[in-house]
Amino acid sequence: MDSIKKENNSIEPIDLTKVLENISEKWIIISDDYKTIIKQSDSIDDLKDYFNQGILMFVPNPNYGFIS
Repeated sequence: MDSIKKENNSIEPIDLTKVLENISEKWIIISDDYKTIIKQSDSIDDLKDYFNQGILMFVPNPNYGFIS
């Protein structure tokens, strides 16, 4: 895994920029090492057979900013 645990028990962020480059507003199953998209869909229901193969996450539209 690309994250590294620091002495103060915090975790370094993982840069998913390249992996998620062409994905927007989709549900995905990403591999445990965060390097491969196993499956993507508009509906979370379509991914239920893949839940045990990786990590489920939603990829938001990258053109929308975050409110802090």
